[in-house]
Amino acid sequence: MKNQIQIFKDYLTEKGINSWESNGELVTHCLLNNCDQDSKGKEAHFYMSLKTGQFHCKKCGESGNIKSILKDTRVISLIDALVDGELNIEEIALQLYYIGWEDRSNETS
Repeated sequence: MKNQIQIFKDYLTEKGINSWESNGELVTHCLLNNCDQDSKGKEAHFYMSLKTGQFHCKKCGESGNIKSILKDTRVISLIDALVDGELNIEEIALQLYYIGWEDRSNETS
């Protein structure tokens, strides 16, 4: 079974997002806030430890761990599958349940 960091690397490859390893970290463009949309070439601000899975974007300040980013990317993939007609809404809801996603849209700040 693949480890979680490899799953994330595979996701980046599947989406055509460049990434590379440097000094024990995976470096890529930030996927969370689109803050790297104006970055050029190998300029990127999202760093993930290959040992611990902890990440930090040095541009927008988002941080977390491999489990939180995999959950976010799985939700994005499910939305893409719905738009592409690969899954229907019931299948999406079931998948979201399995990955532990909760609808927090009705929560107040």
